[in-house]
Amino acid sequence: MIDIADNQSFHQLCEELDGQPFITLDTEFIRERTYFPILALVQVSWRGQDPLLIDPLAVDDWAPFHRVLKNAEVRKVFHAGRQDVEIFYHQMKALPQNLFDTQVAASMCGFGDQIGYGALTAKLLGVQLAKGSSYTNWLQRPLTKAQLRYAREDVAYLPDLYERLVAESELHGRLQWVQEEMNGQFHEALFRPDPEELWQKVKKGRNLRPRDLAVLRALAKWRDESARRVNKPVRFLLPDEAMVELSKIDRLNEEHLRARRNLQAGFIDRFGPVLIQLHSRARELPRDQWPRPRQERERQPSEKSEALADLAWLLVKEIARSASIAPTNLVSKKNLAGFIEAYTRKKDLSRFSFYTGWRKEMVGEPLTRLIEGKLLVRVKRQKIIWEEAPES
Repeated sequence: MIDIADNQSFHQLCEELDGQPFITLDTEFIRERTYFPILALVQVSWRGQDPLLIDPLAVDDWAPFHRVLKNAEVRKVFHAGRQDVEIFYHQMKALPQNLFDTQVAASMCGFGDQIGYGALTAKLLGVQLAKGSSYTNWLQRPLTKAQLRYAREDVAYLPDLYERLVAESELHGRLQWVQEEMNGQFHEALFRPDPEELWQKVKKGRNLRPRDLAVLRALAKWRDESARRVNKPVRFLLPDEAMVELSKIDRLNEEHLRARRNLQAGFIDRFGPVLIQLHSRARELPRDQWPRPRQERERQPSEKSEALADLAWLLVKEIARSASIAPTNLVSKKNLAGFIEAYTRKKDLSRFSFYTGWRKEMVGEPLTRLIEGKLLVRVKRQKIIWEEAPES
């Protein structure tokens, strides 16, 4: 059965949570038919405490829990916690403080990029978790025994994982790096995207002409605002394919809308005039206000930069291997040529995530030495060897 199912016991629990150095959290939710996820269960544990299950359907005063989440003295530990944090961000209109994600920490300690909770528990603790129940109906009451067992297991081993990963991070001198990564992973912009940039997430939208992208930008912004208002997934309101096709039309009218097989008559009756007006306004924008995909806004790398990027990737892989970190956790290969081009032209490098913080120390600075000819590569017995160039 669920342990916490009324405001009084929930508030008592929050008082206890507020005095812990760290707590571990997980959530179960449903979001297939709504814009905002419906919170169906909250699991919590801490050192020495068996997992406790909280029923969000039976609790309506979340203020004490939000105080715990905002208390920077209490560390909140999740595994792959982006969606969990998103739920609480929308509840509180603020980001929980002092977050720690065991998946992120595991990737920094050589346990694999984006490793799952079950795999990490098996690798670090030697415990094999039962599978199943992750995609069941968490809104049903009562929950089944299998659901309850699965939910409790999701936080049962998190305290041990957290403490092991902190110890591993300290052992390898990476605790500060881990914290930097947490700060980069969880920030308000992640959960509050720029409405003017939502068009970049529309499938096949980047293939449109800049003039058409102006329409797509207006439609994407309107769709997101409307979906939030009615709490429906954006794809339910207006599919990506429909937005792309509408954006190609020079002058939209009701006939065009009626001809779309993926638009319902009721939708057109309700929103058709608004869409036509948005379309017309976007079409009237001057050229200098048309959006362009990021890759078009940036200078395309030269052939020399592209060629050097292949060599640079070998260096990245060697650094990652030595540090027991996945190369993609350090650098995205597709960004290397652009970085080399920007560095050689003395352009701003702040947009490259691997040239800030711990990544700059580990991989950014070696890459610049390679570009400057201060780092050489040779092959000995079929092994690639990197070495500092002799002083000239």
